[in-house]
Amino acid sequence: VNNIIKLLLSEDVEITNPDNIDISGLIPVVRKFRPNCDDYLAEIPYTQTVANFFIEEIYTVTGKGTVVTGTLNGASVKIGDSAKIYNPGSSTPISTIITGVEYANKLLDSAEAGSEYGFLVRGVNPSDVERGARVVVGGTEVTPVTKGTASLRLFSKVEGGRHTPIATKYRPQLYVGKIDVTAQLTFDVDMILPGSYEDLINFELLTSMAITKGDLPLQRSCTASVILRSTVCCSMACLLF
Repeated sequence: VNNIIKLLLSEDVEITNPDNIDISGLIPVVRKFRPNCDDYLAEIPYTQTVANFFIEEIYTVTGKGTVVTGTLNGASVKIGDSAKIYNPGSSTPISTIITGVEYANKLLDSAEAGSEYGFLVRGVNPSDVERGARVVVGGTEVTPVTKGTASLRLFSKVEGGRHTPIATKYRPQLYVGKIDVTAQLTFDVDMILPGSYEDLINFELLTSMAITKGDLPLQRSCTASVILRSTVCCSMACLLF
């Protein structure tokens, strides 16, 4: 907080209590930089990311077919878009077409990222898909992986994390997408202490998952979270609570 306030005020002062500081001098500075922020945000290619979601629930609608639900990430989806469904543990995706979109009991022509929708998928039986399967829309290929590298942040007791260190070959239960997957973490150091950060570790999932760089798996027991990084197959970064 001190550094941010000093930077904006251009004053080399020590701020002992940021809650009581007079921030009136920040107002013209913020107004000056706001247009630049708006221009920068407008240039971010938000819609160029891949539309995808993890399946939460699977339903059968009489006379229509199979509906899968999930929170859409990335770009928008419209009726007629092609999609591939990657079941956990399977290397062969199921190809389908999005033939319907529903949100809050209303039928829509398209879906925007950030909300939970129901998607009617063509030619897919309910028994063909599983909870936790990843649906990737738009013809983009995702390679299911079991191994990779990660960055690890082990949260301390003060942060609500672990009381004890972890050793190599630590096997947490990771919550990937919507299911639990057992993983094994290996690293070169003897052990990682609570409150420390390890830039490079290796992970191996016992079940292959269609995960990509930037995903954030979480340890189910509230002692770990994982983000994808760089590997033979994919990327993963790992945060352990």
